[in-house]
Amino acid sequence: YIVIFDSINAKHPTAIRIINNYLKGEASHKKGIEIDKKVRCLYAKGPKQSNSLDCGVYLIKYLETFLSDP
Repeated sequence: YIVIFDSINAKHPTAIRIINNYLKGEASHKKGIEIDKKVRCLYAKGPKQSNSLDCGVYLIKYLETFLSDP
């Protein structure tokens, strides 16, 4: 699983696809195995921001909230 901490509720299909392709390539190249499953993504629950300026503050709060009760 990939846990996504996103305080502005954006979707990330391109990033998820790139990560999936990377992991498949690594498994094939380094382990000689083929993976046909996709990595599953979970969106962590946390505070939401109303602007695009406070990302760092929200990320810290998100992690703090998540780590206190995953």
